[in-house]
Amino acid sequence: MPIKNKSPHGNNIYIPTKNREDLESFALKAGVACGRTLSASRFVRYLLENYSDKALKKITTEGLK
Repeated sequence: MPIKNKSPHGNNIYIPTKNREDLESFALKAGVACGRTLSASRFVRYLLENYSDKALKKITTEGLK
């Protein structure tokens, strides 16, 4: 069952400036490597689609570090 969006801000999430800069840098490097434009948003979706289960398992077993 999908989680209902209760935020008045829609689909936006806050990412601190330094993390956003890192995210944009990773997306740019990945885009150059694969020969296409890759937005920071698409990079995050890729991470969620491919690594969220692994991250969830690690957080629930080891906690946040």
